[in-house]
Amino acid sequence: MSNWYGSLFIVLSASALAICGCGPRLPVHPWRGHDLALRSIVHRAELLETLTAECRLILTRPDGTSTQLRGALVARMPGYFRLRGWKLSQPVFDVTLTPQGLWVFAADLTGGDPLQSLPAERIVDAWSRLSAGIVDPSWDPLPDLDRRRFRVGQDVSSSDAPTNCAIDRSTFTIRECEFVADEDAARLALRMDRYKVIDGHVWPLRIDLLSDHGQVTLLLDDVSINGEISEGAFQPPRRAIRKR
Repeated sequence: MSNWYGSLFIVLSASALAICGCGPRLPVHPWRGHDLALRSIVHRAELLETLTAECRLILTRPDGTSTQLRGALVARMPGYFRLRGWKLSQPVFDVTLTPQGLWVFAADLTGGDPLQSLPAERIVDAWSRLSAGIVDPSWDPLPDLDRRRFRVGQDVSSSDAPTNCAIDRSTFTIRECEFVADEDAARLALRMDRYKVIDGHVWPLRIDLLSDHGQVTLLLDDVSINGEISEGAFQPPRRAIRKR
């Protein structure tokens, strides 16, 4: 094989890998009804014990201004969660949840950065739902959005209750959920995308939390599932304020 053909083969092979992806494909499930699909999602969530990841954290205010932080996420299910963000190597954002309470730190940055106004408590609430599988097998089917996705939900009036979820019909991956956020019937939405099989578990690499207070986007990288986590990982910073 000539050098020219050898180089062409390498380029085409690399292109094929980029198109097809280098990880295992998402499992595809036969359709046997809403009940079994929801039970499969709940069972999958029950196998999740810990998660760690590096991330890019994008915080956006309702007026569209935003800031990007380098971040790290660590969680132990149930009840332990921490998300920390840095800007220019300085810690500027921290949300820490343990069974003892919730602590939040947000630096008062110059230039109108949105750290102070974003709903840190909603990040924790959204994570708690996501890591628990969100859905319940008792939910009722709703009119499908299209052939690829089905919807389930419940008619509720209580605070923080999910109203409906859109789920991919073939992979049983939750794509979007809407919730009643508070007693004023404000809404928030949780969107998940870029699912990948990691350590044998299906998990989204993009998570968006949208509310009237702004948007939080997590772009995850270097994810590890069900690995060891030290107790010190959930020690809130001294500047954090206890919220509950």
